[in-house]
Amino acid sequence: MRSAAGILILISIIIPSVYSEPKLPDCEQIPKVLCCTQRVLDKCMSGCIDYVTEKCPHKLEKYETIDEEPSTRAPKKQVKPAKATSNRVVGAVEVDHEAKEQFIDSKDIRRAPRVGDAKLLSQEYPITEVTDADLSSECGTEKSQPPFSPCLSRKSADDVFLSCCRQQVPSNCHSLCTYEHREHVAAETLIQAIQQEHCDMKYFSKLLYCANQNRDNRACCSNLGMSNAELGVGDRCLRMCNISPSGDRVSSMEKEDLVCLSNWNVIMYCARGGLRTIN
Repeated sequence: MRSAAGILILISIIIPSVYSEPKLPDCEQIPKVLCCTQRVLDKCMSGCIDYVTEKCPHKLEKYETIDEEPSTRAPKKQVKPAKATSNRVVGAVEVDHEAKEQFIDSKDIRRAPRVGDAKLLSQEYPITEVTDADLSSECGTEKSQPPFSPCLSRKSADDVFLSCCRQQVPSNCHSLCTYEHREHVAAETLIQAIQQEHCDMKYFSKLLYCANQNRDNRACCSNLGMSNAELGVGDRCLRMCNISPSGDRVSSMEKEDLVCLSNWNVIMYCARGGLRTIN
């Protein structure tokens, strides 16, 4: 999990509902996990090349024939920095310099296990893969390996998620109705949904309701660091792991919530782990 992962780019892409092509931060301020997005790769090729080669090599295909393209190109549209006017996230969000520096300087903490990738969850646990073949009787609990591993296959869980979304949110938000917990894929999906598909953030409470399916998944989210002091927002992110009629609400999105959204993969991992049966 990265407290900075996705923050700067999310700040940039929430603004597009007012400005269609926001300015990206400097390359050294953009988390590596976002290198697989085309705009970041175009801007920061030299700094992203190693990450992209390992995580999303298909993104390099367009550059392999670059020399064969005509040398004369249309000038790029000049982009003016968008100005935010409110702390509340509706179409834009205001983030002061001090808050931005805090996000940039934050260090990595725990991440959700990545499907199909043999990655180290933390030094407390051995290298492990999370796949549908690893479903166990202790699934969804802290005793499972890795902790809170899923009980249902990805397809079954996604079907339940999407079915709820079709009743609760508009179709341009449906791409988020999947339990994607590979960090770079989750970040790219979230960015695309907000920026390109124009999924309004006012629907995020309903999205999280559908993801959690009336389950309280705060124990999992806390275990994976969502209430870690390094995030700088207390236990604010835990409410996104317990959205239900009797649980928490996310009635508005404020700048502190961007930290939580940058860990979307963890929220989805824990929400899937909470599904023991299909209602």
